[in-house]
Amino acid sequence: MSVRLYLGAVLGGPEIKESAVYTAMDKILDCADRLGRIVDDSVPGIDYVLHIAGSLLRPDYEGVRSGKFSTKRKLLMIQMAVPERMVSSEHVGAFICEMMRQGLVEAKPIFAKAKIPFDADKFSAFIDDIERELGWRK
Repeated sequence: MSVRLYLGAVLGGPEIKESAVYTAMDKILDCADRLGRIVDDSVPGIDYVLHIAGSLLRPDYEGVRSGKFSTKRKLLMIQMAVPERMVSSEHVGAFICEMMRQGLVEAKPIFAKAKIPFDADKFSAFIDDIERELGWRK
């Protein structure tokens, strides 16, 4: 099973590069690549962007929200706020995966309105596979 998924971040400070959340991001992307992540513009996809609280910036929202949507590229940005208490948490990987699933709830009506077929269940199963592979889910 393959999905088109991207994961990036807006870092709230330079210290984030040494944190558990940054490590978890790398692990998620590496695992997604091993599981068959694709980057083909002809397939609908999600560009997840973490907004990570740090010493310089903090997200001005909680949870997830939709961002820019490109019908041409069939790509939706989902922004996800990572609060300061989660930045160094050993559970931050599972937290990110859960937020990614919450982002799918935001994504479904946006893709539907644009009349672009989007399989949220397939995305959710892919995220489940990532969590299992990384030992964050049984």
